[in-house]
Amino acid sequence: MLANYPPWPTIADGPLREASRAQAEEFYAWFLAARGARIRELCRVLPAFSHAPTRRELVDIGSQLATLLVNATYAAFHDDRAPHLTALVGDVGIWLGERIIAAAPCLAWRLALS
Repeated sequence: MLANYPPWPTIADGPLREASRAQAEEFYAWFLAARGARIRELCRVLPAFSHAPTRRELVDIGSQLATLLVNATYAAFHDDRAPHLTALVGDVGIWLGERIIAAAPCLAWRLALS
């Protein structure tokens, strides 16, 4: 399932915190444009994300994610599956962020740089 999950783009050779401001702004532009497509991909892999889940479905989603993460062993973070695993986790974050923003329209995605 994760082998075909599309990874996020790489914007820096090292840790994200070391990316230049221009690299961060470029990635942020990609992120804003890609939210819909990333959520659609998440819904393809975990269909419960395709609608407003009930509490029971949220428990099931948590269970499905836990299973995926447990099955993608620690070694997955050190081989070619890592980008797919981190993309899945990032896409859950996008989904959750969009749900929060929908419930509180005064919130918005913002790029924060130190």
